[in-house]
Amino acid sequence: MLLDALPPPAMLADATWALCRELVIGREAVEPGALPNAVRTAFAKNLGAGLRALHALLPPGKAPVVRMAVGEAPSYRGLQVAGVLSNAVPALPVACVVSSEALGAFLAGGETRLKALVREGVVEVPAEPSEAASAVATLRKLERAGAPEKQRVSAAEVALAVLTGAGEAGADRARSKAEAYLRDRLEEHPRTAGLFELNARLRPEDKRSWEVDLLCRPLRIAVEIDGYHHFQDPERFRRDRRKDLDLQREGYWVYRLLATDVLSQLEHILHTLDTLIEARGREPGGREPRHGHRHS
Repeated sequence: MLLDALPPPAMLADATWALCRELVIGREAVEPGALPNAVRTAFAKNLGAGLRALHALLPPGKAPVVRMAVGEAPSYRGLQVAGVLSNAVPALPVACVVSSEALGAFLAGGETRLKALVREGVVEVPAEPSEAASAVATLRKLERAGAPEKQRVSAAEVALAVLTGAGEAGADRARSKAEAYLRDRLEEHPRTAGLFELNARLRPEDKRSWEVDLLCRPLRIAVEIDGYHHFQDPERFRRDRRKDLDLQREGYWVYRLLATDVLSQLEHILHTLDTLIEARGREPGGREPRHGHRHS
């Protein structure tokens, strides 16, 4: 249409057509992230019309989300700009990340159109504590509970290894600390005391058999502790799936958890193991493993 000088479609806004014409006829190499001169000119003449024209050139549903910085109090300029964008192009997704305190401060006082717009679009996102925050909270909880110094020192070593471990060697060191820490906690827990072996072979007589982080032979429960980067390695992931399958063939239940969870999710881990032990105890007449030895 442009090359043949045909008139634009009636449903296309004049600003969009003019912008499209400028972009095609006056096309030039533009650095990534920079705006073509035609777009800058359209924005300078009329920001709202320029935004609508640019948005109309995008395929439906392909417009990027515009994320704005909120800005400093009391003006919160980012929210002001977001309001302008939303009013100019209602279909354009615009987001501002703001703390609940800052949001409350902005919404305080008299009502405005922008405040109504912000209030209508609030999406509350629960903040997940970071691994560092969870580890610190666990250490403080142990201190408040009067945990033995040995346990607190061990927990601090796990936290340090998990949070600072980098690369394969660091991940392996963190996992080893977590294994030893969980073994000690299992020995202190009444339902699990004396049941789990640390780094035990599935078949002790076969040095090529799988080594399990924490193995309970009488009840056939295997606990495996994985590092944070464990599943980013395809070969390790495949190896673990083979290991899980072999353990299941031998009648074991496999419980996998992250090294970071040994600190922050210890109570949940102990509760889960309690339920597994209880479930094993409810099995009628004990279990009949593949090798034929019955456990009651």
